[in-house]
Amino acid sequence: DATDQSVYAGSTLGLLDAIARSNSYSFSLILAIYLGVWGLGAAIGAGLVRRTVDHRSWYLWLQFASGLVAAGALVLVVRIAPHVGLGSTYERWFDSDGFAPGYPEDQWGDIAMFALGAPAILMGVPVMLLGIAYPFAQAIVTQDLGRLGRATGAVIASNIVGSVGGTLIAGFVLIDWFGTAGTFTLLCATLGLAGIAAIVPSVRGHRPPPGRITLVRRTGPIAVVALVALVALSPSNDEL
Repeated sequence: DATDQSVYAGSTLGLLDAIARSNSYSFSLILAIYLGVWGLGAAIGAGLVRRTVDHRSWYLWLQFASGLVAAGALVLVVRIAPHVGLGSTYERWFDSDGFAPGYPEDQWGDIAMFALGAPAILMGVPVMLLGIAYPFAQAIVTQDLGRLGRATGAVIASNIVGSVGGTLIAGFVLIDWFGTAGTFTLLCATLGLAGIAAIVPSVRGHRPPPGRITLVRRTGPIAVVALVALVALSPSNDEL
């Protein structure tokens, strides 16, 4: 979970930096949004985890949902938005220097769209879903009170190692090999495995109520197919 968050964050930061064009405020703004929505998600997850029983399935579905939303966001921003009235705005914006000189006081529309809106669409909801998943990860590994301290330490340690390793993997390996669009697509496709893993134990392993089995059987494969379709529609590096 931690590695995936960091790799996704690394590829997203590069994309958002290219959209806004760097200035001295870019990193702090994007980091504030990232930490804010992740913390909000963790708070929501802390409430949800108390009212659920199958923490593993919830964790897997939240991981899957983050990939689904991220893939949809990239398709929306790159392939749909320019053809639904924002084409001229895109052309004007990317012909300029963006926010490289700073944030102008008289261009609130551009600030709202390219400094706040784009991060919220491309990063906000997927990261919030990963934040919601974190309390479920904690709940999964702390069920045995005799190992509570060791399990909690293992989660925190894996989060730190994953954060550092994920940043290095994204910045020095994946983006170099596959580009930003390719890294996005790879991560979203990988998270599809979490959805597949969530379907099988829900149907075969834990024997949930019949109504829930029917719901998972009907919606689970549809969600996985939707992710495959969005990955197929993802823009190439040249388009991005």
